[in-house]
Amino acid sequence: MGTYKGGADHYHRISENISRVKADYDLHDGLFGERGKGGSRTIRNIASDDPSATAKDFYDKLAHGGIEKPLFKKDGTPNGWETKMADGSIINWRPVSSSSDKSPAVDIFISAKDENGEITTQKIHFVKR
Repeated sequence: MGTYKGGADHYHRISENISRVKADYDLHDGLFGERGKGGSRTIRNIASDDPSATAKDFYDKLAHGGIEKPLFKKDGTPNGWETKMADGSIINWRPVSSSSDKSPAVDIFISAKDENGEITTQKIHFVKR
């Protein structure tokens, strides 16, 4: 069924990649980073010196072994990548988000089929430290 992201030898569930992400990014109560300014529990911020590189690293680790395809805005312009995991979870990486600061973002949509329970659906903005 084609190639899997990162050269993986099989189609990964998101739960297979959590340990590699947790090693570099804080995970508490199913959520990465800190609560964003908007107050929503599932809108998160991860601060770094290089938000673009950090967002890409986070996405590459979490989406390893998934099936990746281009992500497009509603008007058809390219807007990053979408990766579907074997359990049905979807991870999107957007180098420029629609937020006012245009920060890079990773969206995680956890499938109800995924029984790992370690992470929940969330949107993470990568902001300048």
